[in-house]
Amino acid sequence: MLRRGADLSIRYEFYRHFYFDADVNYSYGRRLHVQSDSVYIPLAPIVTSIAGITYKAPSGINGSLRSRYLGDRPANEAWSRTATGYFLMDASLNYTRKQWEIGISVENIFNIYWKEAEFDIESRLKGEEVPVTQIDYTQGTPRSIKGHVTLFF
Repeated sequence: MLRRGADLSIRYEFYRHFYFDADVNYSYGRRLHVQSDSVYIPLAPIVTSIAGITYKAPSGINGSLRSRYLGDRPANEAWSRTATGYFLMDASLNYTRKQWEIGISVENIFNIYWKEAEFDIESRLKGEEVPVTQIDYTQGTPRSIKGHVTLFF
Protein backbone atom coordinates (compact mmCIF):
# COMPACT_ATOMS: atom_id res chain seq x y z
CA MET A 1 0.00 0.00 0.00
CA LEU A 2 1.04 3.53 -0.67
CA ARG A 3 -0.16 6.42 1.41
CA ARG A 4 0.88 10.01 0.97
CA GLY A 5 -0.70 13.05 2.42
CA ALA A 6 -0.47 16.43 4.01
CA ASP A 7 -1.54 17.81 7.37
CA LEU A 8 -2.14 21.45 8.20
CA SER A 9 -2.56 22.71 11.77
CA ILE A 10 -3.38 26.28 12.70
CA ARG A 11 -3.64 27.87 16.15
CA TYR A 12 -4.29 31.59 16.40
CA GLU A 13 -5.44 34.04 19.07
CA PHE A 14 -7.35 36.45 16.82
CA TYR A 15 -8.72 38.67 19.59
CA ARG A 16 -8.10 38.88 23.32
CA HIS A 17 -9.33 35.58 24.87
CA PHE A 18 -10.62 34.28 21.51
CA TYR A 19 -8.78 31.43 19.82
CA PHE A 20 -9.14 29.72 16.47
CA ASP A 21 -7.76 26.26 15.74
CA ALA A 22 -7.98 23.96 12.75
CA ASP A 23 -6.51 20.67 11.63
CA VAL A 24 -7.02 19.65 8.00
CA ASN A 25 -5.71 16.36 6.65
CA TYR A 26 -5.45 15.02 3.11
CA SER A 27 -4.42 11.46 2.30
CA TYR A 28 -3.78 9.80 -1.04
CA GLY A 29 -3.92 6.06 -0.42
CA ARG A 30 -3.68 3.33 -3.02
CA ARG A 31 -2.99 -0.39 -3.08
CA LEU A 32 0.11 -1.32 -5.05
CA HIS A 33 0.63 -4.24 -7.42
CA VAL A 34 -3.08 -5.01 -7.97
CA GLN A 35 -5.49 -4.79 -10.87
CA SER A 36 -6.05 -1.24 -12.02
CA ASP A 37 -9.76 -1.28 -11.11
CA SER A 38 -9.21 -2.22 -7.45
CA VAL A 39 -6.52 0.13 -6.18
CA TYR A 40 -8.41 2.00 -3.46
CA ILE A 41 -8.01 1.29 0.24
CA PRO A 42 -11.52 0.61 1.59
CA LEU A 43 -12.75 3.23 4.08
CA ALA A 44 -9.44 5.11 4.08
CA PRO A 45 -10.20 8.78 4.72
CA ILE A 46 -9.22 11.23 2.00
CA VAL A 47 -10.06 14.57 3.63
CA THR A 48 -10.73 15.11 7.34
CA SER A 49 -10.79 18.20 9.50
CA ILE A 50 -11.66 19.58 12.88
CA ALA A 51 -11.86 23.27 13.67
CA GLY A 52 -13.20 25.57 16.31
CA ILE A 53 -13.42 28.93 17.97
CA THR A 54 -12.83 29.04 21.72
CA TYR A 55 -13.38 31.80 24.27
CA LYS A 56 -11.52 31.72 27.60
CA ALA A 57 -12.22 34.57 30.02
CA PRO A 58 -10.11 35.18 33.13
CA SER A 59 -13.37 35.04 35.14
CA GLY A 60 -13.61 31.28 34.41
CA ILE A 61 -16.25 31.41 31.72
CA ASN A 62 -15.21 29.51 28.61
CA GLY A 63 -16.87 27.95 25.64
CA SER A 64 -16.34 26.76 22.13
CA LEU A 65 -18.03 26.14 18.81
CA ARG A 66 -16.40 23.20 16.98
CA SER A 67 -16.79 21.34 13.71
CA ARG A 68 -15.93 17.81 12.55
CA TYR A 69 -15.66 16.82 8.90
CA LEU A 70 -15.02 13.50 7.17
CA GLY A 71 -15.25 13.47 3.38
CA ASP A 72 -16.71 10.75 1.18
CA ARG A 73 -14.35 7.78 0.77
CA PRO A 74 -14.26 4.47 -1.09
CA ALA A 75 -16.23 1.69 0.57
CA ASN A 76 -14.43 -0.98 -1.47
CA GLU A 77 -11.28 -1.48 -3.55
CA ALA A 78 -12.94 -0.44 -6.84
CA TRP A 79 -14.77 2.56 -5.32
CA SER A 80 -17.99 1.23 -6.82
CA ARG A 81 -19.66 2.10 -3.51
CA THR A 82 -19.09 5.24 -1.48
CA ALA A 83 -18.93 5.58 2.29
CA THR A 84 -20.73 8.86 2.92
CA GLY A 85 -18.96 11.67 4.71
CA TYR A 86 -20.40 14.15 7.20
CA PHE A 87 -20.03 17.63 8.69
CA LEU A 88 -21.09 18.18 12.31
CA MET A 89 -21.07 21.12 14.72
CA ASP A 90 -20.74 20.94 18.52
CA ALA A 91 -20.79 23.64 21.21
CA SER A 92 -19.89 23.88 24.88
CA LEU A 93 -20.19 26.46 27.64
CA ASN A 94 -18.41 26.07 30.99
CA TYR A 95 -17.61 27.88 34.20
CA THR A 96 -14.22 26.80 35.54
CA ARG A 97 -12.66 27.41 38.95
CA LYS A 98 -9.40 26.07 40.37
CA GLN A 99 -10.91 22.90 41.85
CA TRP A 100 -14.14 22.40 39.88
CA GLU A 101 -15.98 23.04 36.63
CA ILE A 102 -19.62 23.00 35.62
CA GLY A 103 -20.80 23.08 32.04
CA ILE A 104 -23.13 22.10 29.26
CA SER A 105 -22.43 20.79 25.78
CA VAL A 106 -24.53 20.28 22.66
CA GLU A 107 -23.32 17.69 20.17
CA ASN A 108 -24.57 17.62 16.57
CA ILE A 109 -26.21 21.04 16.94
CA PHE A 110 -28.11 20.85 13.64
CA ASN A 111 -29.27 17.27 14.26
CA ILE A 112 -27.63 15.99 11.06
CA TYR A 113 -28.30 12.36 10.08
CA TRP A 114 -24.87 10.76 9.70
CA LYS A 115 -23.23 7.36 9.54
CA GLU A 116 -20.52 6.82 12.14
CA ALA A 117 -19.17 3.55 10.75
CA GLU A 118 -19.82 2.05 7.31
CA PHE A 119 -18.88 -1.31 5.84
CA ASP A 120 -19.36 -2.71 2.34
CA ILE A 121 -20.36 -6.32 3.02
CA GLU A 122 -21.68 -9.29 1.14
CA SER A 123 -24.29 -11.41 2.91
CA ARG A 124 -26.93 -13.98 2.13
CA LEU A 125 -29.93 -14.60 4.33
CA LYS A 126 -31.71 -17.90 4.59
CA GLY A 127 -33.90 -18.31 1.54
CA GLU A 128 -31.94 -15.88 -0.67
CA GLU A 129 -30.63 -17.41 -3.89
CA VAL A 130 -27.59 -15.15 -4.29
CA PRO A 131 -25.52 -13.00 -1.92
CA VAL A 132 -26.37 -9.32 -1.65
CA THR A 133 -23.66 -6.67 -1.48
CA GLN A 134 -24.61 -3.56 0.45
CA ILE A 135 -23.30 -0.96 2.83
CA ASP A 136 -24.14 -1.61 6.46
CA TYR A 137 -23.61 1.18 8.94
CA THR A 138 -23.89 2.37 12.50
CA GLN A 139 -26.00 5.50 12.74
CA GLY A 140 -24.26 8.51 14.28
CA THR A 141 -25.70 10.08 17.38
CA PRO A 142 -28.48 12.64 16.94
CA ARG A 143 -28.41 16.01 18.72
CA SER A 144 -27.65 15.55 22.37
CA ILE A 145 -27.39 17.95 25.28
CA LYS A 146 -25.20 17.01 28.22
CA GLY A 147 -24.37 18.69 31.47
CA HIS A 148 -21.30 17.95 33.56
CA VAL A 149 -19.65 18.68 36.88
CA THR A 150 -15.91 18.05 37.18
CA LEU A 151 -13.72 18.05 40.29
CA PHE A 152 -9.97 18.67 39.90
CA PHE A 153 -7.57 17.18 42.44
